[in-house]
Amino acid sequence: MECKKLCNQFSDLFKPELDCLKDFELEVSFKPDAKPIFCKPRTVPFAILEDLNQAYDAGIKRGVLVPTQFNDYGTPMVRVRKAFSKDRKKVTLRVCGDYSVTMNPQLEIHRHPMQLPDDLMRKLSGGYYFTKIDLADAYNLIRLAPESQRRLALSTHRGVLLQTRLPFGISSAPDYFEKIMEQLTSDLRGVAVYLDDILVSGNNAEEHVQNIRALFERLSEKGLRCKLEKCSFAQPSIEYLGHVLSRHGVSKESKADAVIKMPPPMNFSRLRSFLGSVQFYAKFILKLSTLTEPLNRLTRKDVPWKWAAEEQASFQLLKNALCAEAVLAHIDPSQQAGISCNASERRYSQIDKEALAVIFTLRKFHQFLNGRHFILVTDHKPLVTLLGPTKGKSTLAANRLARWALVLNQYYYSVEYRKAADHGNADALSHLPAGEDRKFDEEEKEADVDAVCSLRAVKMINPQMNPTDPGLMAKESKKEALISAVARYAKEGWAQSLESEEVKHFKKLQHSLSTENGCFFLGARIVVPSSLKRQVLRLIHLGHFGMQRMKQLARSVVYRPGLSSALRTVMERHIEQLQPRYGLEEDADPVPDITRLKGDSSAASCEEDTAATTTLGTTEEQE
Repeated sequence: MECKKLCNQFSDLFKPELDCLKDFELEVSFKPDAKPIFCKPRTVPFAILEDLNQAYDAGIKRGVLVPTQFNDYGTPMVRVRKAFSKDRKKVTLRVCGDYSVTMNPQLEIHRHPMQLPDDLMRKLSGGYYFTKIDLADAYNLIRLAPESQRRLALSTHRGVLLQTRLPFGISSAPDYFEKIMEQLTSDLRGVAVYLDDILVSGNNAEEHVQNIRALFERLSEKGLRCKLEKCSFAQPSIEYLGHVLSRHGVSKESKADAVIKMPPPMNFSRLRSFLGSVQFYAKFILKLSTLTEPLNRLTRKDVPWKWAAEEQASFQLLKNALCAEAVLAHIDPSQQAGISCNASERRYSQIDKEALAVIFTLRKFHQFLNGRHFILVTDHKPLVTLLGPTKGKSTLAANRLARWALVLNQYYYSVEYRKAADHGNADALSHLPAGEDRKFDEEEKEADVDAVCSLRAVKMINPQMNPTDPGLMAKESKKEALISAVARYAKEGWAQSLESEEVKHFKKLQHSLSTENGCFFLGARIVVPSSLKRQVLRLIHLGHFGMQRMKQLARSVVYRPGLSSALRTVMERHIEQLQPRYGLEEDADPVPDITRLKGDSSAASCEEDTAATTTLGTTEEQE
């Protein structure tokens, strides 16, 4: 009832006469070297000539088209059928220009980011009532500047017609229109806009009416028009951008009949089309990657087409999943946030799989988690120590884990361990709980701790030989003028002119520099203070791995300009010392490197480093 009163009060909004956005003219941008292009009009079939003339007359009457005598720009017309009459003898046509052959290649595109459906849904979350407003003649509400009218003119069988409003067909039109509509409604509460579709929500009936009133006042003030027959008011749920929005959450648009009747794809093209449709609703389907695996396999290169029982079963399961009712609840910002993660990946070691699940989840829900405290729940105990924000994370542990540790630094969270048997809510997304395998869990736990903490073992076995201790690194870094200067520039900004060549070297790497607990890092590699350089060299050389492997070890965990040449010098001096002692000839065959691994080290990039760092903790220096 209140909505009906509002429509009567703002009756001007629903008048059929075309209006335009007040106090605004759009100047379409073209490239500086844009040249006039004039195409002759295209032949019009006699069967639609009368209908097309009526469309021209209607456009001229409304002021959208203006005849002109001469023009050096002319775009050929392309007709778009809007609707048939009830007896299907008459057709309503929309007049558009085929700008793909004239002005689109010469446009200077100013891209404006379209809002994602998920972002619009979140903006309206918590609403109990929903109203959808449809703008009338969307693009035609935007008046063009005179020069743009001239350049976007149409070449027709009735002569040249200037376009006075933003036309359909130019590639930059959606960006212009979306930007204008967002600017008009950005300060309105409970209002979301996607091109000419406007959605209004409210937590109760009174608030909902207030939000609609505020929108109507803004549209009326700016001279815009709406189609009353396409508007829906105060609905408990509403279809929007392929989804159904309600107070309970977001669900799929009901298309069960069409999905059930969908035949199996008979070629690669139709299969990709089907998988694309499935992907649009991916967030509503549990175990999607498992269900689609047989079909995804067919799309891989050099895999022949074979539609057998396995593919048919996968296709049917996906159809059933698309027809199933599933509702994603709205997030409540007043409640404690928590995420439960579980590994679901291949070709990774166990700890990498578990950590990757955390990183994927954080990136997926970054908008919800960044800037607030949340609880990270995992069933993998080594992650509690490795990822815990209050624990001593070793950025030297492994390159991949170190990069992930840097990602975690931007979040405020607590880590909670939960046994696998109690972690079924996360397990259900990847596999069904099948009971604990204690022996396997213990073996994995020991292997993970050994792989991650290999460098920490140096401190326990030989404390005086541990220049990589974070506390010592931070203390010595603070003393060194070069690192202090670079750290200051990285924090406060780099000067235009730098006297020191060493500082200039670090300036080139400025986008990879960071600090953590007083230590200075280049990516995941710690920058070694000059006072510890000799000790680090001795530590790297401790296992006598050979020049190539020592370089690989050094480049994976530490950084210092000139470190490679210093390593070569240490290696050459060591060989000089061994020659007289053991009578080695200079051209003797080199001793082959032996890689010794301990525990699970399936990540290929970490095998050599794991072997090296394990040896570092158990071998004494024999210089």
